[in-house]
Amino acid sequence: MTTTNKNLLLFLELFALGIVLYLPDALLPLFLDSSDLFNNGKTMMVYSVIFAIELGIILYYLLGIKKERAQSLGIHRPSWSDLGRCILLLFTIFTIYFALIILANLLPPDLLAQMTQGHSWSLGNIALAPIVLLFCFFIGLKEELFFRAICIGRLKEWGLPAWAAILLSALIFSSLHLYEGLLAGIFAFASALIFGAFYEKWKNVFVLACAHGLFNFSILILSYFFREQIL
Repeated sequence: MTTTNKNLLLFLELFALGIVLYLPDALLPLFLDSSDLFNNGKTMMVYSVIFAIELGIILYYLLGIKKERAQSLGIHRPSWSDLGRCILLLFTIFTIYFALIILANLLPPDLLAQMTQGHSWSLGNIALAPIVLLFCFFIGLKEELFFRAICIGRLKEWGLPAWAAILLSALIFSSLHLYEGLLAGIFAFASALIFGAFYEKWKNVFVLACAHGLFNFSILILSYFFREQIL
C-alpha cells in the first residue's frame, strides 16, 4: 500500500469515528430538550447511556490495535501515582479558566455580552450531582480518548510534528464548543492546548480524562451556587 493510500485510509478512519461519536450528540437535541439537561434526571440518563455506548465504540476500536501501540497512545492501567498528575493538571486548567474570566471582565460590557452569547450549561438541582459526576466523567473520557489519544496519535502518524498535531486537534475541539459562545470557544482552545501538551509529556489518557471530568463537574457545581454566567 502506498503512503498516500495509507494516509487516506487513516483520514477516513478518523473521520468515520468522529461522525459515529459526535453525530448522535448533534441529533439528540431534536428529540430531547438539552437546554435543561442538568436539571432533568431522565434526559441525563438518556445522554449517559448514549455516551456509554460511544465509549464502548472507542474501547472496541482500541482493543483492535496492538498492546504496544495502545500504550504509545497513552492507554495505561490507572494507578494511585496518577493522582498527583491529575491534581496538577486540574490546577493548571483552573488557573487558565480564572485568568480568562479576569481578562474577559476587562472588556467593554457590550463586547463581553457578544462573546458570551451562546448556550450555557448550569446545574439547577443539586440532588442530581451524583448523576452529573458520572456524566462528566463519561464526557471527559470520551473527549480525551478521541481528541488526544486517537486524533493526535493519527495526525502524528501522518507525519505532523507533535506541536502541529496538538494545534490542529485543539482547533477541531474548540470549534465544537463555539455554540457555547466565542469566549467559551477561546477557553476550549486554550485548555485543549494544555491537555495536548500534558498528553505528549505523560502519555496517559486516564489522567487527562479524570482532570477533564472533575473540571466539568466543578464548574457545574459552581454554577449552582453562582447563578450569573461568566463563561
